[in-house]
Amino acid sequence: MADYGHKETDKRLAVMEKRIAKVYSDTLKAAKEKLASVLEEFRELDEKKAQAVADGKLPKKAYTAWRQELIGKEKHLRDMIDVLTEDFTNADKIAMKIVNGEAKDIYALNANYAAYDIEKKANVNMSWTLYDHSTVERLIREEPNLLPLPSVDVPVDKWWNQKHITAAINRGILLGDPIQDIAKRLVTVASMDLNAAVRSARTATTAAECAGRIDTYKYAQSIGIEMEQEWLATLDGRTRHEHRLLDGQRVAVGEAFHVDGASIRYPGDPQAPGYLIYNCRCTLVSAVKGIDQSDAPRASKLGGMSYEGWKAGKDLELQKVQKIELKQRENELKNEENRGILKEKIRSGKFPLKVNIGQQRKHIEGTHEYKTYLEARLQKGKTPQDKLTISEDKVQEIVRKHHSTGTVIISGKSPENMKFVEYVTLDIEVGKCYCDGQYYGSNRIAIHYSKRGEHIFPVLER
Repeated sequence: MADYGHKETDKRLAVMEKRIAKVYSDTLKAAKEKLASVLEEFRELDEKKAQAVADGKLPKKAYTAWRQELIGKEKHLRDMIDVLTEDFTNADKIAMKIVNGEAKDIYALNANYAAYDIEKKANVNMSWTLYDHSTVERLIREEPNLLPLPSVDVPVDKWWNQKHITAAINRGILLGDPIQDIAKRLVTVASMDLNAAVRSARTATTAAECAGRIDTYKYAQSIGIEMEQEWLATLDGRTRHEHRLLDGQRVAVGEAFHVDGASIRYPGDPQAPGYLIYNCRCTLVSAVKGIDQSDAPRASKLGGMSYEGWKAGKDLELQKVQKIELKQRENELKNEENRGILKEKIRSGKFPLKVNIGQQRKHIEGTHEYKTYLEARLQKGKTPQDKLTISEDKVQEIVRKHHSTGTVIISGKSPENMKFVEYVTLDIEVGKCYCDGQYYGSNRIAIHYSKRGEHIFPVLER
């Protein structure tokens, strides 16, 4: 049975795979739209030639040859293939960035869980300081080989993507796909890229899980706890033969296991042959010398304090830092999502990126709208409004240049009533904010988006 650390690792892997899948889904959607827009230029002529074939006025071979020549002769299409190659290569790089970030968290999780496991089995206090994402990053800087992470070989990746994108388009042309349907064949390229990325994610996750555990085992040995490491296979219908043979084998901490004439340091070991590591779901468990565990169940509940309780007592301050960092990462992910929604609104024309003059002048001192708005606020007992010290032309320039670059807040209970406000920090002072009876200069703005146009006003730094 898998232990707590392994189960939590699997949960994180599932979330990671969903994030990676979305990267390729978004890339595929955009790629199909781009390719379709270029191919649309040839649709009318293509339909005429197809009709000529149907009417017996044009040999089918001549029609097919004309279609095939599109790839070689039409610069727009060749340029688009280059663009799509860059898009898919960028998706590969984003996917590996996700994997590398999560691998560090998984390393930390399993280093911590291994410490808990050893303390329970050996009945000792290791004085363990909890690992977190930052700890692992520091360790990798000090020892780069500690956690080998997957990367994208950009020249090879571009060659591969360009080859398969061109082949997909060629197949559509040669097999007579309607022009509007050829772009759909890009799904094959996206699927192959996704499968490769998921395979890398699974292998890197297993490697990070086991590398984190071995790190703790080595520390335990350094303080006098005699340790071994044991291979633990999943043992189901998907388990490969070699890993069934490895299941239950023990070796000295840091030593390699041996199977089928090959050496492998741990599940997911990047130095081992590919057939032993790809999509591996095995893990390592600690074995303390002098303690008989032959009848011990494979479970995370080892009696007494749970892992969660142990972790809570180890370092409360570190946990606070971890929560803050986690919240920051969640906020970053949420902001990326909100930016995407905003960009789509702008792309579709729902937000015109044109300043709403009536609303904007309420914040430009000296205008009739400013005076009227100020009087209305004062009559209601409110403070004076924040005001801009830049021109309307400068406002328009800022909106066009800085939209979708800041922190986007979306509020509202229904899609029809959603409000979009974006906070952006500029490198120049743009206005003054009223606070505690006086005005303060500010280089931070709030951009309010609507179908009638945008307006901005200064806000104080948080």
